[in-house]
Amino acid sequence: MVLVGVSLCILFFSVQSAELSFLSTEGQKIVNQEGDEVALQGVAFGNEVWTDEIITRTHHDERDFARVKRMGMNAVRFYLHYETFIESRSPLVFREEGWEWLEDNIRWAEDNSVYLILNMHVPPGGFQSNNEGAKLWTDPDNQYLLTALWYEIARRYTDEPVIAGFDLLNEPVVTDSIGQWKNLSRRLIDTIRSVNSNHIVIVENVLAVGDDYTKNEVMNFFEVKD
Repeated sequence: MVLVGVSLCILFFSVQSAELSFLSTEGQKIVNQEGDEVALQGVAFGNEVWTDEIITRTHHDERDFARVKRMGMNAVRFYLHYETFIESRSPLVFREEGWEWLEDNIRWAEDNSVYLILNMHVPPGGFQSNNEGAKLWTDPDNQYLLTALWYEIARRYTDEPVIAGFDLLNEPVVTDSIGQWKNLSRRLIDTIRSVNSNHIVIVENVLAVGDDYTKNEVMNFFEVKD
């Protein structure tokens, strides 16, 4: 149940029911547990992931989810920074305040019938899109931390239908080949599926290989088994 897609800040889809249920994919469609096609219309919450704020309590609150609902939308692409959740790298220690913040957002989203798409915008190793995240690909410890974080997210929220899906990595910029992201995404999917079979997994295409932003005949996408 993988949705392969590019990075979008606005998602073009519609939901008829206010009742949120687990979503899955059926071919190129997103469907609910009854098999009805679901459309997601939404915006992104950036959550100040580019600032030094570890937990952005002042970025938004429940009123903003209510505004999303009033505007007729039902989805938020929700940016995550790994440091919100990881307090110590070695030994690995998670930051409880980060989970509490995410729990609050899940509750606010649920109260307003809004799905969350959790997007790993800043992974261990650095933000990818501006070509400053090479350490994700050159340091195995960063890949371990990303895998451990997705495991913990998937484990904690396996029974949470408000989460529409897990967007594994925002706009990957690899150092050597598309195969680097293909291999890491396979590892992340296997890890998530070891504890969670309920959520869609989103695998974005490779934005660039090093400084080369050209795309191949399939737009730097690849097949993944799930």
